[in-house]
Parts: sequence; C-alpha cells; structure tokens
Amino acid sequence: MLSLVWGLVRAADTGWTEAMTLGALAVGVISLSAFLAWRRGDGPDAAFEALSVPAFLGANATAFDDRVGLCLGFPGRPDFQLGLGYSPMQTGLRLLPWTAMPLVIAPLAGKLSDRIGRRPILSLGTLLQGVGIEWLAILASDHVNYSALVPR
Repeated sequence: MLSLVWGLVRAADTGWTEAMTLGALAVGVISLSAFLAWRRGDGPDAAFEALSVPAFLGANATAFDDRVGLCLGFPGRPDFQLGLGYSPMQTGLRLLPWTAMPLVIAPLAGKLSDRIGRRPILSLGTLLQGVGIEWLAILASDHVNYSALVPR
C-alpha cells in the first residue's frame, strides 16, 4: 500500500510516465496481488470474505468513492491560499460547507434509510456528490469569486 500511495502522490510532481512513478505503482500492484493470492483466510485478513456479500461490497465501494471524491476535491485548498491569497482561517470557512455537510445529512439519511432502504440513499448521496464535484470543476478558475461556486 505504501508503494501505491507513494506512486499516486509523487505522480503529480514527477509525471505519470516517469519511471519512478510507474515502478512504484507496479511494485504496489504486484505486492497487493501477491498478498491477495497468499492470504489464508484464518487470520485478520479473513474479513476479505465479507466482500463477496453484494450489500457489503456496495456500501464499501460507496464509502471509498466518497473518500476519494473528498480527497480529490480538496486540492482547491492550496488554491484558496496561494492563488487567491486567503488566510488559513478564510480558506477553512470557505470549505466548511463541504466538511460540515455530513454532520447535517448523516442523521437524516440514517432515519430515511430505515424507511426506504440503504441503497437509494447511498446512490443518491453519491450522485449528488458527483454533481457537486462536477459543478466545481466547471466553474473553477483562478478568477472565480467564491459566491459564484454556491448554487442559488
């Protein structure tokens, strides 16, 4: 995992076709593949068997997608500070709606999922997050005003 993460992080600086990046990613994929082939299923790695349950796999894939979307959305943070000149506090306040939204939505989604099921809630949440990220990607530029990013 270290090699995979290092390769992904360094790709931004060294480039995706750089030998060091490709080598780190290859070592990571080979190591992960070897681990999955080697595991016996009688130790702590036995939890992988739960991934064969479609509901469990779907929930984990959605959570993974959520975390990736959140991480990919936050490269705007340095842009607020370095590109637009906001202080760390001003940047934090501008990102607060993104980070505080789960505090508002999670209890509501929990109650609603008891009524209509988890799958529609997870699907709708992932769709809305994707739309939000796309909205930011379309409007983002070095001249955009923060208020233009907020739907009216």
